[in-house]
Amino acid sequence: MKSFKYKGWFCEWDGVEEMYFLFTPEQMEQPKGYRDVEWEIETIENAKAFIDSYNVEE
Repeated sequence: MKSFKYKGWFCEWDGVEEMYFLFTPEQMEQPKGYRDVEWEIETIENAKAFIDSYNVEE
């Protein structure tokens, strides 16, 4: 498994946890170590579905 970007989000694969950690585009502006994980999810398909359905109030 590999980490990937989708619609500006960064989906970081963690081989130990065997999960993807999802970071919003805004979180990616922060230095590593200061970012908060938005969601943890098991598959690429579920990660993309979550991002597609994510609604941010502006």
